[in-house]
Amino acid sequence: MTLVSSGLVLSALIAILYGVLYLPHPTSTMRSIMKTAPIALLAIIAWLAGGSPFLVAALGLSAVGDFALSRTGRHWFLIGLSGFLLAHCAYVVVFVDLGADWVVLTGAVWRLGAAFGLLIAMVVIWRWLIVSIGPDSPSGDLRIPVTAYVGVIAVMGLVALALPAEYALMTTGAMFFILSDAILAAELFKLDGAVARRWRADYLVWLFYCSGQLALAAGGLL
Repeated sequence: MTLVSSGLVLSALIAILYGVLYLPHPTSTMRSIMKTAPIALLAIIAWLAGGSPFLVAALGLSAVGDFALSRTGRHWFLIGLSGFLLAHCAYVVVFVDLGADWVVLTGAVWRLGAAFGLLIAMVVIWRWLIVSIGPDSPSGDLRIPVTAYVGVIAVMGLVALALPAEYALMTTGAMFFILSDAILAAELFKLDGAVARRWRADYLVWLFYCSGQLALAAGGLL
């Protein structure tokens, strides 16, 4: 197996191990390490394989976000939010470098339909979240960061939909990444603990997030 293929397989195995052994348990140093390891490994593999510096940055910033969100406390949450926001920005640059173009986006009905659906979904999610993060609520100061984050992932999704057909794996990965963000936002701001556990929200976030990152790394390196 090549370096990239081996790295993708190992990353997937570590992600599965984390999901089975560590995800349900409280915060700990080992849990944080195991949560950070899969995407950090992808960043290292991308760097060693000579991948785009922005792909390396996107994966590395995502790993920072993983570690931060594995800890407790408001400052860790803000670090995690910032890491993932910058990761999405880096992915936008990756997609543009790979040929994402307005002509591609408007050249197929399914792409236009998906773009329209994405925009509607982002507006609905933003409105849904903002209602919960009222100006007088304890999380009121998160209204601007959350708005910025929703805007950035909308842009990332639109640019991903504008990728040429040969990068369909990256487009799929970007959609999975966005879906994981949407489920995580619902878990954090809308669902109480019992409902989140009933719907296995943590597991769904991890499944779509890791699948998305693996697809993005594979699409950019293979």
